[in-house]
Order: sequence, then C-alpha cells, then structure tokens
Amino acid sequence: MLQKVPCGDFAVHMNLWLLCECPLSAFREGITTLVSKSFDSKQPGEYRPFTVASIVACLFHRVLAMRLEDDVPLSPRQSAFRRGDGLVDNVCILTAALQDRTRNHRPIIVTFIDVAKAFD
Repeated sequence: MLQKVPCGDFAVHMNLWLLCECPLSAFREGITTLVSKSFDSKQPGEYRPFTVASIVACLFHRVLAMRLEDDVPLSPRQSAFRRGDGLVDNVCILTAALQDRTRNHRPIIVTFIDVAKAFD
C-alpha cells in the first residue's frame, strides 16, 4: 500500500509530522519478542527483548537517517546507522588486523564492549 503513495506526498506527511512534533501512534508502538540468550534459558534476565516498529516508522527513520547522513558529518569509522553493511566492513577490518599481527608475530589488544545495560 505504501508503494502506491507518491514519494512527494509521503515526504510532505513526514515533514508535517516533524513540524507538528506529534508523531503517529505507529511511531510509539511495536511488536516485542523475547529471544533466549542461550538454549536453556529459564530466568527473565536470560532473554533479550527485540522490538520491531511498524513499516511506517521504519520508513520514516530510514528517511531521517538518510537526511542526517547527508548533513551531519560523521567519522568514516562510524558504521552503525549508516547506509551499507557496516558489520561486514568491521569484521573484515578485524580479521585483517588479526591476520597481520599473527603473521608478523606481534601482539594485539582487542576490546569488546557489552552495552547490554546502556539503554536501561
């Protein structure tokens, strides 16, 4: 149904939503599913909630991200929330660094940060 809406009309609606500062209820609602962190999870803390927003909200957020990416300078190393597959790029960079250090018998320090409680 959204594919039939002319892009210009949809852009006008999105701009109005931003100007009015009154987002649709579709932006505040989503479907949350609890996904087990391990095979035999039993406690509530052993589940990770994943929330999927509505198609309208996802489309709106994608348009906002594209607009911001064009106007807000980001570091070239910033890969989250950008076009393209940042995960693949990061995995390739890490793999290359590990292979180089191993091949040259040099130490390497890698830090992985778990931000599980960052958004509580």
